[in-house]
Amino acid sequence: MLVFGDSLTEGYGLPPDQGLVAQLQRWLDAQGADAQAINAGLTGDTSYGGRIRIKWALRHRPDAVVVELGANDFLMGWALPDIEKNLDVIIRQAKAGGRPVLLVGITPPKTMQGISPDDIAAMWHRLAARHETLLLPDLYAPVWAASGPKTGPEPQSICKRTACICRPKGSSRQ
Repeated sequence: MLVFGDSLTEGYGLPPDQGLVAQLQRWLDAQGADAQAINAGLTGDTSYGGRIRIKWALRHRPDAVVVELGANDFLMGWALPDIEKNLDVIIRQAKAGGRPVLLVGITPPKTMQGISPDDIAAMWHRLAARHETLLLPDLYAPVWAASGPKTGPEPQSICKRTACICRPKGSSRQ
């Protein structure tokens, strides 16, 4: 399984055994799955960067692909239609040959201005419906839920200052 994305996938700032893909591999192993999760995350990547490098990443000939991109696009203020076009290309190439794809959506922190969470959610759902992929609507949902005033630790304890890069405690909630 190719896990294709940005720093959230790569595990930027985390020890190699504590990032998202390492956590996923441990979960797969615990389930007895005969699967290998391949980390194709690249810190700082955007949907456009992913559009450029997806063919190269598919050289691993995965049986399935997880696509997690968009956080850096939101941070840079890119327009949703441009992000959606780039993700269209990525998903189309990832699905080539009948591979199943899991699209992982991201909702930026609520402190970001000018981005409608409803519009972002609608984009993820449109892409998943258009390409008939599985959808995890919001990778951050467990992190934000655990950060609530009565439900868990403060956001700073599970996220770094950007609120977009997880600390080890945060990656295990994803």
